[in-house]
Order: sequence, then structure tokens, then C-alpha cells
Amino acid sequence: MSEDSIPYGIPIPGVRILIPSGAGAPGFAGIVRCLRKLPDVYIAAGDSREYVYGSQLADAFEVVPSSQDEQIYVEKVVAMCKEHKIQVVLPITTRELGLLSKHKKNIEDSADCKVVVSGVKERSRQQSSRHAVKLPDH
Repeated sequence: MSEDSIPYGIPIPGVRILIPSGAGAPGFAGIVRCLRKLPDVYIAAGDSREYVYGSQLADAFEVVPSSQDEQIYVEKVVAMCKEHKIQVVLPITTRELGLLSKHKKNIEDSADCKVVVSGVKERSRQQSSRHAVKLPDH
């Protein structure tokens, strides 16, 4: 991998990122601040609420349906990826991780992008090993 690209050969200058939900989350501003250090980065963001502070920090903002309705949520993510020519989907909220992991291949194939989340099998293995760790008694 070269210094001017991220995994999958996606070039850093001009990378187009979607943060599908969480534009109103407390950590959103810090994430955007870090991403803005990349040259010519484009950030599209979403949230289930219309009036969130993150809508002003992103290059594009859309209201995204709750991830509780899987099909509608995934369709919206794919539509945003296509509309904004997104290369990388970067989830930042816990509640969307499982859903995006479950639909990772579908989203990547449908929208020609990469979803930065472990697949379902990897997430299951990570969760199992995390619960298997024995913590010392104090």
C-alpha cells in the first residue's frame, strides 16, 4: 500500500466518505476535524434527526431513517453512496455496526464502495473472544 492511499487502493487525496448516522453525536465534530486533515476530503453525513450540529460540518447532509428498519436504512445508505460517489462508508455509532456488518457485501457491491466494518463472522468471533477473557479479581 502506498503512502497516498488507504486500504483497497482508494486514494487519500479526494477521498469521499459517508458517515451514515451520528451527525448529532458528541464525537462527530472530532471525527470530522481529523478527516479534514486529509487533502480534498469530501464528507457526506446522516442522522435520523434533521436539525443536528453535524449537518453544518459535513459537505452534504441527509436525514437517514432509523437503523431499526433495516431495509429502508440500507437502501438509503446505498442511495447516498451512489448520489455522492462515496468510496468509504465509515460508521461511528454502535447501533449501526451490526446492521452494516450484516449488509456489508450488498452495500459494497451495490454502491461500489468499501464499508469500514468487520463482516458478521469476524464480529461474532470478536464478541465471543471478548466475553471469554477472564478479568482478575481485585
